[in-house]
Amino acid sequence: MRTARQADALITDAAHRAAQILHDTDPDGAALAVDTGLKVVDLDQRLWRDRLRLAADRGRGELIAGIDALLDLAGVEDVSHVDPATAALVEELAPGTSIRRITA
Repeated sequence: MRTARQADALITDAAHRAAQILHDTDPDGAALAVDTGLKVVDLDQRLWRDRLRLAADRGRGELIAGIDALLDLAGVEDVSHVDPATAALVEELAPGTSIRRITA
């Protein structure tokens, strides 16, 4: 088990670092790195924050779609229930945007 956790940590660390390096020059490459890391640890919040930053660069619609995807995966209605740092990033990227999904 310890080796599996270490491997997961190495992969998510590498994915995060690649996303940081590629963000400005190759956003598609950065997104691919993030997606690869999330295939290993699907709720890694550092990678989700990377994904949301990339989505915000593509526009508000992409950011909202990213937030909805995270909420769906986590099975919650509010980003703050997933991770406070992620909720703070959402507020930073789109001030005034609700981090709570509106249910019918």
